[in-house]
Amino acid sequence: MKESTKLVLAASLAVVVAVAAFGAYSLAPRGRPPSGGSATTDSLVTGSGGTCASTPETFGNMTLEEGPCVSYGFPSGQVAYATLESAPTHDYIRTAYGYQLLYFGTSVNDPRVTYAVLNVTGSQEVAGNWTTGYEVSYTGNRLLNVTLLQLSSSSYEVIHFSDYPLPDRNQSVSYSPDEVQAIDVALSDPQITSYMSGLQYYAEHSAPIQNATVNGYYVQFFQVDGPGTVGAFVNQGLTAVTSSHFQLRVSGQCWPDGYFIADPWSAVSSSACTTEVTTTSPAAPQQ
Repeated sequence: MKESTKLVLAASLAVVVAVAAFGAYSLAPRGRPPSGGSATTDSLVTGSGGTCASTPETFGNMTLEEGPCVSYGFPSGQVAYATLESAPTHDYIRTAYGYQLLYFGTSVNDPRVTYAVLNVTGSQEVAGNWTTGYEVSYTGNRLLNVTLLQLSSSSYEVIHFSDYPLPDRNQSVSYSPDEVQAIDVALSDPQITSYMSGLQYYAEHSAPIQNATVNGYYVQFFQVDGPGTVGAFVNQGLTAVTSSHFQLRVSGQCWPDGYFIADPWSAVSSSACTTEVTTTSPAAPQQ
Protein backbone atom coordinates (compact mmCIF):
# COMPACT_ATOMS: atom_id res chain seq x y z
CA MET A 1 0.00 0.00 0.00
CA LYS A 2 1.32 3.44 -0.87
CA GLU A 3 1.58 6.14 1.69
CA SER A 4 0.46 9.66 0.72
CA THR A 5 2.25 12.64 2.14
CA LYS A 6 0.60 16.08 2.03
CA LEU A 7 3.10 18.88 2.37
CA VAL A 8 1.85 21.94 4.27
CA LEU A 9 2.45 24.71 1.74
CA ALA A 10 0.25 27.34 0.03
CA ALA A 11 -0.13 27.39 -3.80
CA SER A 12 0.13 25.09 -6.82
CA LEU A 13 2.81 25.89 -9.33
CA ALA A 14 3.51 24.36 -12.72
CA VAL A 15 7.16 23.56 -13.21
CA VAL A 16 9.18 23.32 -16.39
CA VAL A 17 12.26 21.18 -15.96
CA ALA A 18 14.98 22.65 -18.12
CA VAL A 19 17.66 20.06 -18.83
CA ALA A 20 20.80 20.69 -20.84
CA ALA A 21 21.54 17.68 -23.03
CA PHE A 22 25.33 17.95 -23.07
CA GLY A 23 26.01 14.39 -22.01
CA ALA A 24 24.20 11.19 -21.06
CA TYR A 25 25.05 9.20 -17.96
CA SER A 26 23.80 5.88 -16.62
CA LEU A 27 22.72 5.19 -13.07
CA ALA A 28 22.84 1.52 -12.11
CA PRO A 29 21.65 0.72 -8.59
CA ARG A 30 22.82 -2.71 -7.56
CA GLY A 31 20.18 -3.39 -4.95
CA ARG A 32 16.86 -5.13 -5.37
CA PRO A 33 14.52 -3.42 -7.85
CA PRO A 34 11.22 -1.91 -6.70
CA SER A 35 8.50 -4.42 -5.89
CA GLY A 36 6.74 -5.50 -9.06
CA GLY A 37 9.19 -3.68 -11.32
CA SER A 38 12.71 -3.64 -12.59
CA ALA A 39 15.78 -1.64 -11.67
CA THR A 40 16.08 1.78 -13.25
CA THR A 41 18.65 1.81 -16.05
CA ASP A 42 17.46 4.80 -18.12
CA SER A 43 20.17 7.09 -19.43
CA LEU A 44 20.37 10.32 -17.49
CA VAL A 45 20.89 13.79 -18.85
CA THR A 46 22.79 16.14 -16.58
CA GLY A 47 21.07 19.13 -15.07
CA SER A 48 23.96 21.47 -15.89
CA GLY A 49 26.28 21.28 -18.79
CA GLY A 50 29.77 20.77 -20.04
CA THR A 51 31.43 18.40 -22.47
CA CYS A 52 34.01 16.15 -20.88
CA ALA A 53 34.78 12.47 -20.57
CA SER A 54 32.76 10.68 -17.92
CA THR A 55 34.24 8.23 -15.45
CA PRO A 56 32.56 5.59 -13.29
CA GLU A 57 32.15 6.56 -9.62
CA THR A 58 30.92 4.19 -6.93
CA PHE A 59 28.76 5.47 -4.06
CA GLY A 60 27.82 2.74 -1.61
CA ASN A 61 26.31 -0.04 -3.71
CA MET A 62 25.68 2.23 -6.72
CA THR A 63 27.89 3.03 -9.66
CA LEU A 64 27.21 5.94 -12.00
CA GLU A 65 29.07 7.68 -14.78
CA GLU A 66 30.10 11.21 -13.82
CA GLY A 67 31.58 14.03 -15.87
CA PRO A 68 34.33 15.89 -13.99
CA CYS A 69 33.17 19.29 -15.29
CA VAL A 70 29.51 18.75 -14.39
CA SER A 71 27.89 20.03 -11.20
CA TYR A 72 24.47 18.81 -10.17
CA GLY A 73 21.51 20.73 -8.81
CA PHE A 74 17.75 20.49 -8.61
CA PRO A 75 16.07 22.31 -11.53
CA SER A 76 13.48 23.97 -9.26
CA GLY A 77 12.48 24.32 -5.64
CA GLN A 78 9.38 22.24 -6.31
CA VAL A 79 11.36 19.23 -7.57
CA ALA A 80 13.83 19.64 -4.70
CA TYR A 81 11.04 19.77 -2.11
CA ALA A 82 9.13 16.86 -3.66
CA THR A 83 12.33 14.77 -3.50
CA LEU A 84 13.45 15.77 -0.03
CA GLU A 85 10.05 15.87 1.67
CA SER A 86 8.81 12.56 0.26
CA ALA A 87 8.16 10.18 3.13
CA PRO A 88 11.12 7.81 2.71
CA THR A 89 13.69 10.57 2.07
CA HIS A 90 12.41 12.81 4.86
CA ASP A 91 12.77 9.98 7.38
CA TYR A 92 16.53 10.09 6.78
CA ILE A 93 17.24 13.80 6.44
CA ARG A 94 14.87 15.42 8.98
CA THR A 95 17.26 14.75 11.90
CA ALA A 96 20.48 14.23 9.92
CA TYR A 97 23.64 16.22 10.55
CA GLY A 98 23.57 17.15 6.87
CA TYR A 99 23.06 15.93 3.32
CA GLN A 100 24.44 16.58 -0.14
CA LEU A 101 23.02 16.11 -3.64
CA LEU A 102 25.56 13.95 -5.46
CA TYR A 103 23.67 13.45 -8.70
CA PHE A 104 20.54 14.67 -10.43
CA GLY A 105 19.20 13.68 -13.84
CA THR A 106 16.09 13.42 -16.00
CA SER A 107 15.17 10.33 -18.00
CA VAL A 108 15.73 10.77 -21.73
CA ASN A 109 12.80 8.42 -22.30
CA ASP A 110 10.29 10.27 -20.08
CA PRO A 111 10.91 13.89 -19.02
CA ARG A 112 8.45 13.42 -16.14
CA VAL A 113 10.93 11.03 -14.45
CA THR A 114 13.78 12.48 -12.38
CA TYR A 115 16.58 10.79 -10.46
CA ALA A 116 18.38 12.09 -7.37
CA VAL A 117 21.27 10.55 -5.42
CA LEU A 118 21.78 11.96 -1.92
CA ASN A 119 24.68 11.52 0.49
CA VAL A 120 23.31 11.75 4.05
CA THR A 121 25.51 12.24 7.12
CA GLY A 122 23.51 10.78 10.00
CA SER A 123 25.08 12.19 13.15
CA GLN A 124 28.30 13.57 14.62
CA GLU A 125 30.08 12.26 17.70
CA VAL A 126 33.00 14.01 19.41
CA ALA A 127 35.35 12.62 22.07
CA GLY A 128 38.28 14.31 23.81
CA ASN A 129 39.08 17.95 24.52
CA TRP A 130 41.03 20.83 23.02
CA THR A 131 44.17 20.25 25.09
CA THR A 132 44.69 16.56 24.25
CA GLY A 133 42.84 16.59 20.92
CA TYR A 134 39.50 15.46 19.54
CA GLU A 135 38.31 12.36 17.75
CA VAL A 136 35.36 13.34 15.55
CA SER A 137 33.17 10.64 13.99
CA TYR A 138 30.30 10.87 11.51
CA THR A 139 28.00 7.86 11.80
CA GLY A 140 24.71 6.58 10.39
CA ASN A 141 25.73 7.62 6.88
CA ARG A 142 23.53 6.58 3.97
CA LEU A 143 23.31 6.92 0.22
CA LEU A 144 19.75 7.45 -1.06
CA ASN A 145 18.53 6.81 -4.59
CA VAL A 146 15.19 8.59 -5.21
CA THR A 147 13.26 8.39 -8.48
CA LEU A 148 10.19 10.62 -8.95
CA LEU A 149 7.40 10.61 -11.52
CA GLN A 150 5.61 13.94 -11.98
CA LEU A 151 1.86 13.23 -12.10
CA SER A 152 0.66 16.84 -12.43
CA SER A 153 1.93 20.36 -11.96
CA SER A 154 2.06 19.89 -8.19
CA SER A 155 1.95 16.13 -7.62
CA TYR A 156 4.78 13.57 -7.68
CA GLU A 157 5.09 9.84 -7.04
CA VAL A 158 8.17 8.09 -5.72
CA ILE A 159 8.50 5.17 -8.12
CA HIS A 160 11.81 3.92 -6.75
CA PHE A 161 13.58 4.43 -3.43
CA SER A 162 16.64 2.58 -2.20
CA ASP A 163 19.13 3.27 0.55
CA TYR A 164 22.64 1.98 1.08
CA PRO A 165 24.79 2.19 4.23
CA LEU A 166 28.08 4.05 4.02
CA PRO A 167 31.04 3.58 6.39
CA ASP A 168 31.68 5.90 9.32
CA ARG A 169 33.99 8.84 8.68
CA ASN A 170 36.58 9.71 11.33
CA GLN A 171 38.74 12.77 11.89
CA SER A 172 41.43 13.69 14.43
CA VAL A 173 41.83 17.32 15.51
CA SER A 174 44.76 18.61 17.60
CA TYR A 175 46.37 21.97 18.37
CA SER A 176 49.73 23.55 19.23
CA PRO A 177 50.27 25.08 22.71
CA ASP A 178 49.59 28.61 21.41
CA GLU A 179 46.43 27.45 19.65
CA VAL A 180 45.28 25.75 22.87
CA GLN A 181 45.87 29.02 24.73
CA ALA A 182 43.79 30.88 22.14
CA ILE A 183 40.94 28.41 22.77
CA ASP A 184 41.28 28.91 26.54
CA VAL A 185 41.08 32.69 26.12
CA ALA A 186 38.02 32.37 23.86
CA LEU A 187 36.21 30.11 26.31
CA SER A 188 36.85 32.56 29.15
CA ASP A 189 34.97 35.30 27.30
CA PRO A 190 31.38 35.70 28.60
CA GLN A 191 30.01 36.55 25.15
CA ILE A 192 31.32 33.25 23.76
CA THR A 193 29.71 31.22 26.53
CA SER A 194 26.49 33.19 26.03
CA TYR A 195 26.46 32.24 22.35
CA MET A 196 26.82 28.57 23.28
CA SER A 197 23.74 28.73 25.56
CA GLY A 198 24.82 25.71 27.59
CA LEU A 199 24.96 23.40 24.54
CA GLN A 200 27.92 21.14 23.80
CA TYR A 201 30.53 22.65 21.46
CA TYR A 202 34.03 21.62 20.44
CA ALA A 203 36.96 23.62 19.05
CA GLU A 204 36.83 22.82 15.33
CA HIS A 205 39.53 25.34 14.36
CA SER A 206 42.28 27.39 16.00
CA ALA A 207 45.07 29.04 14.03
CA PRO A 208 47.01 32.28 13.60
CA ILE A 209 45.45 34.88 11.31
CA GLN A 210 47.01 38.02 9.89
CA ASN A 211 45.66 40.46 7.33
CA ALA A 212 45.09 44.19 6.92
CA THR A 213 42.64 44.33 9.83
CA VAL A 214 43.39 41.32 12.08
CA ASN A 215 46.60 40.10 13.69
CA GLY A 216 46.18 37.29 16.19
CA TYR A 217 44.28 34.00 16.29
CA TYR A 218 40.92 32.85 15.00
CA VAL A 219 39.07 30.17 16.95
CA GLN A 220 35.90 28.48 15.73
CA PHE A 221 33.62 26.25 17.80
CA PHE A 222 31.06 23.88 16.30
CA GLN A 223 27.99 22.61 18.12
CA VAL A 224 28.27 18.85 18.52
CA ASP A 225 25.74 17.19 16.20
CA GLY A 226 24.02 20.53 15.66
CA PRO A 227 24.05 23.60 13.41
CA GLY A 228 25.53 26.25 15.73
CA THR A 229 28.96 27.83 15.10
CA VAL A 230 30.76 30.39 17.26
CA GLY A 231 33.81 32.33 16.08
CA ALA A 232 36.29 34.36 18.14
CA PHE A 233 39.20 36.62 17.19
CA VAL A 234 41.89 36.53 19.89
CA ASN A 235 44.61 39.17 20.08
CA GLN A 236 48.23 38.38 19.25
CA GLY A 237 49.23 38.47 22.91
CA LEU A 238 46.69 35.71 23.67
CA THR A 239 45.07 37.70 26.45
CA ALA A 240 41.61 38.75 25.19
CA VAL A 241 38.88 38.25 22.59
CA THR A 242 38.71 41.27 20.29
CA SER A 243 35.50 40.30 18.48
CA SER A 244 33.17 37.33 18.15
CA HIS A 245 30.13 36.10 16.25
CA PHE A 246 27.47 33.39 16.17
CA GLN A 247 25.87 31.80 13.11
CA LEU A 248 24.21 28.59 11.99
CA ARG A 249 25.96 25.98 9.89
CA VAL A 250 23.17 26.11 7.35
CA SER A 251 23.02 26.23 3.59
CA GLY A 252 19.61 27.67 2.72
CA GLN A 253 17.98 28.76 -0.51
CA CYS A 254 14.64 30.41 -1.18
CA TRP A 255 13.72 29.39 -4.72
CA PRO A 256 11.83 31.70 -7.14
CA ASP A 257 8.95 29.22 -7.21
CA GLY A 258 8.39 29.68 -3.48
CA TYR A 259 10.30 26.86 -1.76
CA PHE A 260 12.84 27.17 1.03
CA ILE A 261 15.42 24.37 1.03
CA ALA A 262 17.86 24.06 3.94
CA ASP A 263 20.75 21.78 4.83
CA PRO A 264 20.53 20.61 7.62
CA TRP A 265 16.86 20.17 6.82
CA SER A 266 15.37 21.06 10.19
CA ALA A 267 17.85 23.76 11.22
CA VAL A 268 15.80 26.75 10.07
CA SER A 269 12.36 27.50 8.66
CA SER A 270 10.91 30.21 6.46
CA SER A 271 7.36 31.49 6.40
CA ALA A 272 8.16 33.63 3.36
CA CYS A 273 8.49 30.67 1.00
CA THR A 274 5.34 28.54 0.86
CA THR A 275 3.77 26.39 -1.82
CA GLU A 276 1.84 23.14 -2.00
CA VAL A 277 2.91 19.84 -3.48
CA THR A 278 1.88 16.23 -2.91
CA THR A 279 4.22 13.25 -3.06
CA THR A 280 3.16 9.61 -2.85
CA SER A 281 5.73 7.09 -1.78
CA PRO A 282 6.41 3.34 -1.97
CA ALA A 283 5.54 1.28 1.06
CA ALA A 284 9.13 0.50 2.03
CA PRO A 285 12.69 1.16 0.88
CA GLN A 286 14.18 -1.24 -1.63
CA GLN A 287 17.68 -2.53 -1.00
